[in-house]
Amino acid sequence: MRYLCINFRIGRICFTLPSVKSPVIQAEDHTIKQPTQGPYPELIRDVAYIASLEEAIKGIADTEARQALQGGISTAIKALQKRVGDEVTIREE
Repeated sequence: MRYLCINFRIGRICFTLPSVKSPVIQAEDHTIKQPTQGPYPELIRDVAYIASLEEAIKGIADTEARQALQGGISTAIKALQKRVGDEVTIREE
């Protein structure tokens, strides 16, 4: 859990902030068949988390924070791509 605390003249006020627990997957084609063996179920879950974070990052107002997070997303995608090799392509349309 993350807290945001702000010091005002009247005192310090802290807010409890929600966090993303699992990705929200929106698919245009609801007939997607997911593999159940090998590294692919974990890969699909990981890419879904990254895609969800990527969408959430678009809402960050602070430019430097948003760019830093986008750099992290890019690094994460490169790490996943390296792990799975040329057999799988991870891309955004």
